[in-house]
Amino acid sequence: MLRKTLLGLLALVITVGMLISPQAYANPNPTPTVSGEFPIGIFFEPPPADVTDASFADIRAMNANFIVASNLNTTPATTDWALEKAAANHLKYLVTDTGIRWYRSEWISQNSDNGDALYLRNDKSIGQTFKTPPQTDMAIWKLSFKKSGAWPSGTSATVRIYNGPDKTTLIGSSTLTGPIVTNYPEFVINGAVVAPNTSYYMELTTDSTTNLGPFLMSSSDTYADGQAYLNGSPLSNDIYFQMTLPRSGGGNWNAFSPTNDLTDDYIEKYVNHYKSNPALLGYNLVDEPFADVFPKLKSVSDKIKAIDPDHMVYTNLYGVCDNCQHYYSGTDDPVNGGYENYVNSWLATNPDMISFDAYPYLTTGFDEKPYYQSLEYFRKQSLLNGTDLWAYIQAMSYDYFNMTEPNESQLKFQVYSTLAYGAKGYVYFTYHTPAGMDNGLILPDGTKNDTYEYAKAVNGEVLKLGSTLLSLTSKDVYHTGGVPPFATALPSTYFWQPQASAPAMPMIVSRFENDNGRQFVMIVNKDLENSHTQSFTLSNTPVSVKEVSKTTGLEVATNYNATTGALSAVFAPGEGRLYALDASGGTLTANNHVVEAAANAVTNGILSANGTTTASVFSIVTNGAKGTAVITNTATGAFTYTPNPGATGADTFTFKVKNGTINSNIATVTVNIASNVLSTTLTGAKAVQPGKKFTVKYGLKGVNQSIYAQDIKVDYDPAVMEFVSAQSIKESVKLIRTVKNPGGKLRFVIASEGAGNAVTGNTEVIELTFKAKETSIAASGTIAITSAILGDGQGNEISAAASSISVFVANLGDLNLDGKVTVGDLAIAALNYGKTINSPDWEQVKLADMNGDGIIDHQDVIEISKKIAP
Repeated sequence: MLRKTLLGLLALVITVGMLISPQAYANPNPTPTVSGEFPIGIFFEPPPADVTDASFADIRAMNANFIVASNLNTTPATTDWALEKAAANHLKYLVTDTGIRWYRSEWISQNSDNGDALYLRNDKSIGQTFKTPPQTDMAIWKLSFKKSGAWPSGTSATVRIYNGPDKTTLIGSSTLTGPIVTNYPEFVINGAVVAPNTSYYMELTTDSTTNLGPFLMSSSDTYADGQAYLNGSPLSNDIYFQMTLPRSGGGNWNAFSPTNDLTDDYIEKYVNHYKSNPALLGYNLVDEPFADVFPKLKSVSDKIKAIDPDHMVYTNLYGVCDNCQHYYSGTDDPVNGGYENYVNSWLATNPDMISFDAYPYLTTGFDEKPYYQSLEYFRKQSLLNGTDLWAYIQAMSYDYFNMTEPNESQLKFQVYSTLAYGAKGYVYFTYHTPAGMDNGLILPDGTKNDTYEYAKAVNGEVLKLGSTLLSLTSKDVYHTGGVPPFATALPSTYFWQPQASAPAMPMIVSRFENDNGRQFVMIVNKDLENSHTQSFTLSNTPVSVKEVSKTTGLEVATNYNATTGALSAVFAPGEGRLYALDASGGTLTANNHVVEAAANAVTNGILSANGTTTASVFSIVTNGAKGTAVITNTATGAFTYTPNPGATGADTFTFKVKNGTINSNIATVTVNIASNVLSTTLTGAKAVQPGKKFTVKYGLKGVNQSIYAQDIKVDYDPAVMEFVSAQSIKESVKLIRTVKNPGGKLRFVIASEGAGNAVTGNTEVIELTFKAKETSIAASGTIAITSAILGDGQGNEISAAASSISVFVANLGDLNLDGKVTVGDLAIAALNYGKTINSPDWEQVKLADMNGDGIIDHQDVIEISKKIAP
């Protein structure tokens, strides 16, 4: 609601809605985690000028893990810079763009940046020709480049758009003056109207007498519709650039309208620009759209998914207003404008999840009617459609709507009540404080509000509960102590009943199940002013009731009495607690297991059984023929398995569990003992040019277990090369942490995304990009894996053998070492044509191996000929 009113939308008053029953209907599909965590996001992040490592570190320190792009981070330049800061601080980003968020646009780009960069100086201009798309009514608005190095204070650069390299007609211009911190300097060019399908020329100049930049370039002519220029002379490559060209035909509040489409070319540019970025969570289309653009949103979403099936597409809906009829187009429409039509029409587009916002804290008090109506309705639709539910959390005040800043218990309650209704993610509105509002998590002066600390604390609790919450399906939601409209009172026959206390605690009682049918109950204190010591009676007398700890995420003991079914706990104002129940009636079933082990290595594991209690005792019945199993904790079932020396192949042992006088069945554990030597691999170019980027791929060989996590340490020679970046190259295996330490030391933490995505066999996992140092003499450097600790699904850690690769840095092609490449060098290469890395004189001729593939062949001769100066 609030984001559109900031743009001038009509005021929307949230009121009552339709009755919804509390029972569950279907299992949802689990929402993808954010790097393994429960999704906790923020809306209205720091604006472009405040996007820094420090400001994004504050977001992560609040225990949030993703950002919904907004607040003017809606162009390639601002988004790319924000993505860099997100990646550095272990955050993910739902990106948007001018052509999505604001108005229909086109996008011209040249994305390659692996060539020799160029400096700008007052006597050195950089130009580029480009061609406009075949669309009408376009004007150049934003134009950005990519640089490295400093842009000092007082130094200016100007970009001018001309009709062509002859510069007879100036179309538009813009000047930037330092300091410019971002690596993506962005020029604003207003009024530069351009014709469709027409070539133009841009030129960068500066008043600086010292080098500015360098500005990144491609290594070849990768942009088919133009070429770069240096001081007006054409080059054989292109400058990196991104250009936004707004055009007519968008909607009133965003780029979507019922009658106009975004072009396929724009969508392809948008998705291809971001889809490989390690900080990408997905694509944020529209906040609070009207239903008349749903067909267009679905069309764009489908096209995005066709290009990038690995990331989500996100749209947030209005909360419930049952008296309103404006949801279809923004004006009253009794036929199409109702809320049910609105939500059902959106669900018919098959979204990745359903998200809504409802803000309950007003100056007049807690607005419970629309708040619970929204939760009830969205929970029902989420379960009916098998679609995960996300919600927004109020974290600001807004006088226009009489909204007040929440206190600690109010903020905590909104989070826990949302979780009690089965939400699988939530987003704070707002993080920074927008103009016209007050008291966001970050105040207008940039300091932290008290609510920042409140959010940090409750988020930390939810992150610990997260892995359990994401595995649960909502089954029942009931209320006591006053039942809000559209909610359901706790039945007197329900198995979980509060005992009389004075004063009685008003509460939400929610029941969940996991995929194995195990039951969980969340209790939320609706009293936002007082703590309560609350007792309960569980009529089905489970064998045990444990609490999922908000400090460790583990199940911990409670004061539950299995004989009487009694349980009690203290609840702070607004607090929720999550309980795990074990089966009633004494049924005890030991489970079969399959364990992966390595030859000559001890394997750890945990045995399991249904119906265990704190008094359960695990024991081995028969041991293996190829190794020995030992129970190390009889209460939890923890065990070790030690293979006999040199043993490989399959082995089995059996176990049982005893609860007092009750014995379980005898279960079998199958142990697969792998024999292959496990080692790391490094592959890549063995010879590179000074100043050039090159890649090396890290992988594993001989993996016989299912590896789900990796902790890799790498050393490289910083005198010869510098580290640039790393990215995953294996589907559903993510690089979740990169640590760069002084002295050429790197550390990478890698994790698979769920069962079925383990690393096995021989496979390449991540690609490392380095840049060779500038040098006038040949040099060699080594990249080495110094440690590789791997983890399997049972928590066992295995070491993989180290590996290394040597990289030769030299001015390739300069075979006679005279400082330049001439026909004389070509003659030497021709003489040694066909020689390989195994040739006895390879060290003397390897400068002719231009592509580093270990052989001097036709491709190398061609590359040397290209380097011969004109």
